[in-house]
Amino acid sequence: MYKKVLTKVLTNAVLLAGLHASHALAAPADIPTCTAAHPLVILTGAQREFRIQLASNATTGFRWFLREYNSDFIHPISQAFVPPHQLKQIVGAPGEEIWQLRIVADEIDVPQQMFVHMAYTRPFEFSKAANTFVCQVSVVPGKG
Repeated sequence: MYKKVLTKVLTNAVLLAGLHASHALAAPADIPTCTAAHPLVILTGAQREFRIQLASNATTGFRWFLREYNSDFIHPISQAFVPPHQLKQIVGAPGEEIWQLRIVADEIDVPQQMFVHMAYTRPFEFSKAANTFVCQVSVVPGKG
């Protein structure tokens, strides 16, 4: 009986934490997002923030890591795992990792293209990645 109550309490805590994380990371429609299906974001005018949203499963030990990016222009702001949006979530079910990044250069006077390289791996397997992803970022200056 104690085990069932503890399991329900822990499950509800995980669900609430997931709902809080997904609400906090709900992307406004105007923030460009890189995904596996759409690996390019175009920032125009004064737009400076973008997201990378990739499939992930937090229970496997794998997670997305930044591998290469131009830190003179791009600054990571946040990263979080968001569980699937289902009424009955299953422990171990895959979700998504959402990364928020910002272009930090005050003024960009000419069009620029940059890349953000990521690896889906475990912390102790530095040279071996289960998957990789490259987000292409085009910054077009001017009035947005």
